[in-house]
Amino acid sequence: MALANQNALRASSRVLNGLVFLNLLYGLAIFGLLTWSFVAPDLLAGALEVSAGPDGATIMLGLRLIAAVGLLAVPLVHVVLTRLRRVVVT
Repeated sequence: MALANQNALRASSRVLNGLVFLNLLYGLAIFGLLTWSFVAPDLLAGALEVSAGPDGATIMLGLRLIAAVGLLAVPLVHVVLTRLRRVVVT
């Protein structure tokens, strides 16, 4: 039984390490999207097929706000995952 517990803990630790990596990768992707929305807004709007005009500007603002909230979630998720990893290790 102890061997099964060790294998489960080892697997959990690997999964949590992978999730920490994916969370950081997600943060980089969202940061890139947010940066790109300021650097080349017309290109991004064209890729997302957002119409020009006041509605398009509102949609782009909404996109930026959602990306900012997603970016703010990355450190929170990182703290949760690292604490879970500490629980698994102990």
